[in-house]
Amino acid sequence: MMQLWSRIPRYIRYIFTQTLYLFGFLVAWRLIFYFFFFTTTIRESGVIARAWHLGLKFDMRLALICMAPIALAALLARDRLFGPGWLRRLHFAYFFCYMYS
Repeated sequence: MMQLWSRIPRYIRYIFTQTLYLFGFLVAWRLIFYFFFFTTTIRESGVIARAWHLGLKFDMRLALICMAPIALAALLARDRLFGPGWLRRLHFAYFFCYMYS
């Protein structure tokens, strides 16, 4: 499996791992919200399961939409995204803006 992962170009691995990281971040916040603010007034597990399903679909779509500009920059710049220069500073600024806003 590691051999296959090492054959994938670095910029595609970067897009994939950052999207999964953002999705995990959103799911963690959804779990925190669920366990701290959920009241036990809804007893039907079907309602809760459907709400979780819709919420996870929303989180994955949001992660993909947020990663779209970085994915475009990574596909166009390829390995220049990881070297020194203005493009690297730009994508780190973008990450900072959407993670802390």
